[in-house]
Amino acid sequence: MLSNRTRSSLLVGLLVLWAVLPALGEDFREVQLWAPAEVSPYGNGPQPAEGFFFNFDQVYWNISRPATQTIGQPAVAGEPVPSRQVWFGTDSIPANQYIQTNSHDTSMLRSSGLSGSQRFDVGRIIDRWGWFVSTYNLHAQNQVVEMNNVSVVFEDPPYGAANRQFLQGYYIDMVSLDPEFWVRSGLLDLPVIFDTMTVTNRTEHWNVELNMLYRTRQLHRGGFLEFFAGARYLEFSDQFKVEGFGQKFELNEEDDDDDDESDIPQTNAEASHGRVAGNTTPWLLDIDDWASVEPYNSKGILNLSALGDSIWDTQAENNVIGPQIGVRWFRQHGRWRLSGEGRFFAGINNQSITQTGVLGSDLDPNLGLTGVPYAVGPQTFHHRASAVEFSPAFEIRFNTHYQFTRAISLKAGWTGFWIDSIARPSGMVNYLVNASNAPSMGIDMTNNRQSVFVHGFNIGIEVNR
Repeated sequence: MLSNRTRSSLLVGLLVLWAVLPALGEDFREVQLWAPAEVSPYGNGPQPAEGFFFNFDQVYWNISRPATQTIGQPAVAGEPVPSRQVWFGTDSIPANQYIQTNSHDTSMLRSSGLSGSQRFDVGRIIDRWGWFVSTYNLHAQNQVVEMNNVSVVFEDPPYGAANRQFLQGYYIDMVSLDPEFWVRSGLLDLPVIFDTMTVTNRTEHWNVELNMLYRTRQLHRGGFLEFFAGARYLEFSDQFKVEGFGQKFELNEEDDDDDDESDIPQTNAEASHGRVAGNTTPWLLDIDDWASVEPYNSKGILNLSALGDSIWDTQAENNVIGPQIGVRWFRQHGRWRLSGEGRFFAGINNQSITQTGVLGSDLDPNLGLTGVPYAVGPQTFHHRASAVEFSPAFEIRFNTHYQFTRAISLKAGWTGFWIDSIARPSGMVNYLVNASNAPSMGIDMTNNRQSVFVHGFNIGIEVNR
């Protein structure tokens, strides 16, 4: 099934073709594709072609990387670095307390590699007046980064009459050598550390424009100028998806050893359903079951992420439309021709940002596990935001042409395109956990105006241009 974008493009193309078909038939009869090139320097030299023209470029472009942003609660100028005072099992002694900060950012999202695509220009000019349509659709650019041991600081506001917090849970205080006297600690702030994390950034961009064209008479030094003005529409879509995973193990619950002296408490093993009940006696797991399993800390207690498996997927759609003006200069010497052109685009950007996901998909408050949030379960969320921004843009093209026949030329060149006030979601994530009626996470609309630079080289062919 064709996408909506594809169906719309085909419809516009068919309407344009139907409108210009009579003129194209007449132009084609006059175009001599394989006639020898006119390169004589006498008189005013070779004159530019008139009638229907067509350009095709194979482009290889690069899209600039998004601005670096912390994965976690961002820093604010003039304020301390975001951090949380947390305990890292197994008990609540001061030695197990430390300050958690964010360990990673988005600097690993480098400028993506060259993306191949095609650019088409179709138009017609008669007696120095004409029009042309230009369009391109860049192939999607993807970056996938794998990271380990990722520390993420979330904002964790209090909730309820007791001012509890989402990221609070229990540990076991080993007050005696006898496990029968080990007790559950009070509620402690838990760290959020993902054992592995996958970050995906996907970028798509396409463009279409319609312009009226006017060509000047030959300039004093032999070149020509073409002025054009019209309307332009482009889309810039960006996706930032993060998947964080905690440790999971499927252990055998059978106790094959009746020697109670070899038993230790399992205080944080979700996969084997270890739990601490309301009393002070933890469930026991035979030492032979856990001794060969990693990762354990020095006391043999399995450490899992406080948020288990979590995913947040933030996407931004930038739909930019507005008027455009431009100018093109070209001059021919023999079979060679140089050209350069510039455009200014006054775009109005209608931004639409969405965010979906889940925090702590494996949480279960009924199990009473230690080392994970005690009173809350998985938190799903769905957010949507929109804004309208002014997005000015500039485009520059430089090309060298070689006239192969009278109507056919080969060309190669470079294109640079800069646009401002583009929403890029990697810097728009609000890292918030919430156990009240309000959903977790969110969209930070204070960082929806980034600049984007698209550039690269092109090779192509042009007919009757």
